[in-house]
Amino acid sequence: MIDLAQEFVYVQNDLVELDETKLISRLTDFHLPAGAFRVAVDSEHHKHALFPVGLAVPEIEEKTAAVSCRTRELVLDGRTMRFVDLECTDSSLELVFEHLVADVIERVDVDPSNPGRSCLEALTEWRELMRVAKGSLPRETTLGLIGELQALGILGTKDPENALMSWSGPSRSTHDFVHVGRHLEVKATATVDGQTIRVSNVDQLDPETSPEALHLLVVHCALDPVAPDLDQRIRELIAQGFPKTRLIKAVADYGYVFESGQDAPRFAVRSLRLWEVDHDFPGLRATDIPLSRRPAVTRLSYDLSLAAAPEPIVDEVMLGVLGGWLDT
Repeated sequence: MIDLAQEFVYVQNDLVELDETKLISRLTDFHLPAGAFRVAVDSEHHKHALFPVGLAVPEIEEKTAAVSCRTRELVLDGRTMRFVDLECTDSSLELVFEHLVADVIERVDVDPSNPGRSCLEALTEWRELMRVAKGSLPRETTLGLIGELQALGILGTKDPENALMSWSGPSRSTHDFVHVGRHLEVKATATVDGQTIRVSNVDQLDPETSPEALHLLVVHCALDPVAPDLDQRIRELIAQGFPKTRLIKAVADYGYVFESGQDAPRFAVRSLRLWEVDHDFPGLRATDIPLSRRPAVTRLSYDLSLAAAPEPIVDEVMLGVLGGWLDT
């Protein structure tokens, strides 16, 4: 797959003074039936991704606050060619735009028959991400995401792709990771002693919800201005072998947009502790609420003191359990 960041660097180096109607474009090694995919910049220094299509393709025009998508014709080497043009109109989101373009390239690579449709589908999915990227991530959301990314990296030591597939936290499922009947709930806490966690669902610590085994991983964190930020943590996972586009989308579903400059506090991970949750593990269960009263309880969360829990699994065994959690 092409290195979009590098391609845009190359084409920006070629930029000269242009009038408002012209682009400086650059061929890439990614080819479609109608020609080669191009990257471009214009006189306003906006980045463009040009997907070649046939001259008979209908007009397309779609716009968000940060990206526009339209058909345009260019004369190249004396020949008129039509492209679907994705343009980044917000320079603060250029890195996010590159991830959007990478997503479109993946889609077109699978099905090159209709690049325009792929652009519009991706733009629709990324529209909310572009809006979210302008906000800040709340402290508790950041803390939870750091805990789950920490767990993801350990679970994916041998098989990053399957680990990412097992991550259900961004979809707001009962448990954060689910794989072949095994469930893992991750709780990050920034209390001084790490002994208190917030349980947001009465089913989270109920072993009856997991066909095989339910584990609880507690990630103890502390605010630290020099700790790795979320972008650094995500880059480490990408370097570990996690599929980049899918990871970025999963993190975005959590509320964070990779490389958007979105403000989020930094936490250092101080310790990890793992428990197998059985029927004797402390916490509320749905069965603790009388059947006649359950319909009236629409939402329930509580703080749990881990001082009442048994001793956690020792570290050496914990790493073995988590490292082999995807094994069938």
